[in-house]
Amino acid sequence: FHWAVERRDAALALELVEYSQWYWALDEHWQQTNRWSGQVLELVGDAPPEGYEVAYASCLFHCSGEMGLGRAAVLERLDRVEQVLAGAGLRAEDHPVLILCLVYRSMADRHPGGRARVRLEESVREQGDPWARAMAYLMLSLLDAVHGEADRAVERATTALESMREVGDAWGQCNAIVHLVDVVRYTDLERCRRLLDEGIALARRGGLDGVV
Repeated sequence: FHWAVERRDAALALELVEYSQWYWALDEHWQQTNRWSGQVLELVGDAPPEGYEVAYASCLFHCSGEMGLGRAAVLERLDRVEQVLAGAGLRAEDHPVLILCLVYRSMADRHPGGRARVRLEESVREQGDPWARAMAYLMLSLLDAVHGEADRAVERATTALESMREVGDAWGQCNAIVHLVDVVRYTDLERCRRLLDEGIALARRGGLDGVV
C-alpha cells in the first residue's frame, strides 16, 4: 500500500482499500483501514476516477466513523458515501461493508422507524444471496436491540444464526451468537450459557480465537 501511495498510483491504492477492507473488518482492525483511506482520499482528491466509485465510497465510509466529530458531521460524510454510490447506480445495502452506512444512520435517527432502518428491512426481502441476507438480519438485530425491541432482536439474530449455519460461515455464526447472548443474558441465563459454550467451541474450531 505504501508503495502505491509513494508512486501516486491512485488506481492501485483504491483497489487495495476496496479489496482488503473486509479482511480488516473481520479482524476488527478498523484503524488500519481508516489510515489507508485517509491517505487515498488525499491522493485522489474530491471525485472518484471512473470505475472506482465503490473503492472511493469505501474510503469515504472508513473516514466517516470518527464519532468525536459529532452527529451532523458523521451524517454529512455518510451522505457523501451514498452520493458517490448513487452516481454509479449502486446502493449501500448491496455491499457487505457499506451496508453499515444504514446501520449508523439508523442509530443516529431520532426514532426507530427512520428511513435507513426501512431500507434495511427492504433489503432483506430483496436480497437473493443467502449470506448477504443473513448479514442484513444480523444488522437489523443490532438495531432492534439499540431501539429496545428485545424480542425482535432475538428473533432476527436467531434467523441470522440459522442462515449462517446453512452457508457454513463460522465467523458469521459467532457474531450472531454474540448478538443473541447480548440480549438473552437478561431473560434466559441458561440459554445464554449454552450459546456461549457453542460460540467458544465454534471459534476454537474455526481458528477465530481473538477475532470474535
